[in-house]
Amino acid sequence: MTNIVRLPDITHINFELLRVSGVTNLFTDIESTLAPYGDSQIDPYTAEFLESQRAVGNIATISLITNRRDPAFAKHMAEQLGADAYLCPTSKDHRKPAPHMLHEAARMLGVSISSAVMVGDKLTGDMHAARSAGVPYAVWVDRLGSTDHPGDRYLRRPYERLHKRRYPDRLLIPIG
Repeated sequence: MTNIVRLPDITHINFELLRVSGVTNLFTDIESTLAPYGDSQIDPYTAEFLESQRAVGNIATISLITNRRDPAFAKHMAEQLGADAYLCPTSKDHRKPAPHMLHEAARMLGVSISSAVMVGDKLTGDMHAARSAGVPYAVWVDRLGSTDHPGDRYLRRPYERLHKRRYPDRLLIPIG
């Protein structure tokens, strides 16, 4: 079962508490989670926060996991963070919410999926991928920036707004 918490952004995550629970490997979406949609620069405050969490040992590895089929983009973003891995789908069957890329990240880094937390801005992609992969904790963050992919704006976001109204306390019932 995956326990999902909803927070404003990645900088609100208590990585020290996760580390004490044995969770030190960060799997994270890129667009609208680390950088606004369409931007090729990681939000500076987010980058500084993640760097500080690595420096004190709360984060051991960082894997960027995106549905965008652009390895050059993912590599560029990974280099900005000093991420240990970045993954893009090799086929549409490997796109989130399928668990493939999360399992592949764990395999590449030699870590257990049970020691990971997944962070993303999409309930129907990122959070369901975490659940499908067996990641114990997931953090559903608010979208970073004001622009959005058309498919997300018209299909996913309306569903997510309904879900947020149903669970207004920002702590979600596990989806599993």
